[in-house]
Amino acid sequence: MRPYFLIPALMLLVSCGTDNSNFRADCNGKMITYSQGVQTVEKETRRYEFADNKLIGRECSLDKGVIFCYSEVARSDSTSKEQLIFDRNNYTLTDIKTTIEANKSNGVRFVKTEIYQSNCPMTIKPSK
Repeated sequence: MRPYFLIPALMLLVSCGTDNSNFRADCNGKMITYSQGVQTVEKETRRYEFADNKLIGRECSLDKGVIFCYSEVARSDSTSKEQLIFDRNNYTLTDIKTTIEANKSNGVRFVKTEIYQSNCPMTIKPSK
């Protein structure tokens, strides 16, 4: 058998064992919060765990290397909507959470928006 026939077989074997849809994104970014006319900006570190290109706990889709995730939670005293966009092409991540809740002291409802932005290197999890 000639050795050049083995090269495509070896490449196929290596590519089958590599699965980059299970990974974590370690982020060092900034959190921008808007609430009742006040804006704050803080540095924040986060880790996001992805399995099959989906963020655990959220509905997600993948389109041209960009992961879009969404979730909505309704409680008796608040409603929140979360949207995450992670671009695997340039490792940028934006995580937005908007909450409508009541002020505990006077019962007046208000909107609170949190925007987390970061560049997040990916760490591929080994296949099992």
